[in-house]
Amino acid sequence: MPININLMFPNLDLSKLDLSRLDLSKLDSSLTPILSALTQKVNVIMATQAAIAQALRDAVTQMTKTGTEIAGLQTQVTTLNEAIATLQATIDSGPSVSQELTDAVASVATEAQALDDLIPDAPTIPVVPA
Repeated sequence: MPININLMFPNLDLSKLDLSRLDLSKLDSSLTPILSALTQKVNVIMATQAAIAQALRDAVTQMTKTGTEIAGLQTQVTTLNEAIATLQATIDSGPSVSQELTDAVASVATEAQALDDLIPDAPTIPVVPA
């Protein structure tokens, strides 16, 4: 039956064990396999923790990159919507224009709105009275 070290020693911090200087040849030969297995498990735990930490750092990097890209898209959509509004105002106030141009502006405005709908608006944080 395997021994559960965590149950036997719940406060044992395996990360502080320095097993690199351990000389297994001086131990009772019956303990050597147990200590060897423990050493291997500690090494696996430490390697696993390092891999998880790196995966988390990579995820933070990716989220930061994605946030920057989304912010850039929001700026571009705002600029596009302003240009469309200016063009529409010019068409509305100027001499008559072709139906083709009017339809093209309407089509671009529809696509710009569809793009804007894909990008979530920045959340507004409610002001809490003091």
